[in-house]
Amino acid sequence: MPGPYVSTSHSSVEALRLKLESIRQLTLDHNLELVSLGHEMEELIRIALQITEASGRTSMRYSAAVRALTLTTPKSEIVAFLGTQPTSSSKER
Repeated sequence: MPGPYVSTSHSSVEALRLKLESIRQLTLDHNLELVSLGHEMEELIRIALQITEASGRTSMRYSAAVRALTLTTPKSEIVAFLGTQPTSSSKER
């Protein structure tokens, strides 16, 4: 079984660096725009999945996170996966 490593010279690792910088840039504005943050997080996790796959592994967790962060995924599917309704303090607005 391959180790949980991939060379930092892999193209997806550079994409990860760029995405992290993009997310950092979002936090420099006076207000953090949450939809943009969601899109950036989806892309970040998608890149992490690519890196994992480049190491010869798979990740159900990264795959599930990508699916959960994709805005086209119905909220009902996410609720069914979580097995619970969001609380009033954590409900999406």
